[in-house]
Amino acid sequence: MKQEEKILTILEQINHKLDEHSLKLDNHSKKLDEHGKRLDEQQSILFALRSGQEHLKAEIDGMRMDNAKEFGHIKKELNNLNLNFSVLRDDVWANKKDIYRLKKATIDQ
Repeated sequence: MKQEEKILTILEQINHKLDEHSLKLDNHSKKLDEHGKRLDEQQSILFALRSGQEHLKAEIDGMRMDNAKEFGHIKKELNNLNLNFSVLRDDVWANKKDIYRLKKATIDQ
């Protein structure tokens, strides 16, 4: 009977260890489930961030195009102003020469 009692004692110990391991496995399963939920949440956050970045990039690209168009228009206007200024300067110079000639002609008379 001693042999049987030893065997039963060993089997009870094994059974107790198996119960402990089952509890540990349950705890680990719960932790893995929590980590899985966190990963899903983080994935959603990352997806939202990526979408937001793509939206901002598209908006910035649109602003760049608008600025390029506006800059082209401003550059064209500056060229027109420079041409007008050049014509005006030539007209003023011609007028000064005419005024000088008239003054000289009236002084000489």
